[in-house]
Amino acid sequence: MTNEQRKQLELFEAQTTWFHVFKDMIDNGDLAKLSGSSIKVYLVIKSYTNFSTGRSFPAIETISEKSGISVAQVKRELKSLEEFGYITKGKIGRNNCYTLREKVVIHDAMGQETAVATRSE
Repeated sequence: MTNEQRKQLELFEAQTTWFHVFKDMIDNGDLAKLSGSSIKVYLVIKSYTNFSTGRSFPAIETISEKSGISVAQVKRELKSLEEFGYITKGKIGRNNCYTLREKVVIHDAMGQETAVATRSE
């Protein structure tokens, strides 16, 4: 592998000390449709995510504490995030498992949406 190829690969490596909300969440209109509480829940889950697997295991109480919203509201927002396709919920043993499903809308040369790609492990 050449130095140039290594440099390009480094650009695509996840930086585990920071994260971003995909620009596509804004561009595709989901940000306007999601509540502020949904975004808070999403950010807390993402902050606990293992970037190699895309999985996160915070307890609902932890999400509530870190986001400043009630446990009942967290449960509602988790449903909303799942409906919008940003997370999938499951259990591993007795622990909640959230898998991030990053959405990227693919546009053609005319700017028309042609596909939606998601990533999850």
